Amino acid sequence: MGDFFFSSKNFHPPLYRRCQNNLYNLPMKSQDILPVVFSVVIIIIVAILEKQSKVIAAITATMPLTAALALWIVYTSASGDQTTTTQFSLSMIFGFIPTFFFMVAAWIASRAGMKLSGILLNSLKLILE
Repeated sequence: MGDFFFSSKNFHPPLYRRCQNNLYNLPMKSQDILPVVFSVVIIIIVAILEKQSKVIAAITATMPLTAALALWIVYTSASGDQTTTTQFSLSMIFGFIPTFFFMVAAWIASRAGMKLSGILLNSLKLILE
């Protein structure tokens, strides 16, 4: 297979160098990195808060931070295009409905004494049906 790509008939050095340069020299913008870093920080904060207070950890975990981060990512990647941002916002509204049912099912399953795998599987089953 490697012979196919690098045979004298198929190998084009200028094209190869151009592709290689594009792959290794992708510009990393802060607007691309910040949402990811912010998400990791939120996950760490929830993990730390969980040891201190389950209620505060739950409130932090369910805050609309992921929605805000997703909106930020879409807005910046679309260069502030209003139509794209509006369509994505509408899609997020419809996404909250199954999330609500997932959380209710998870609460019911945890009250029934299920382990995490049972809670997640039963909650997902409810949403996917």
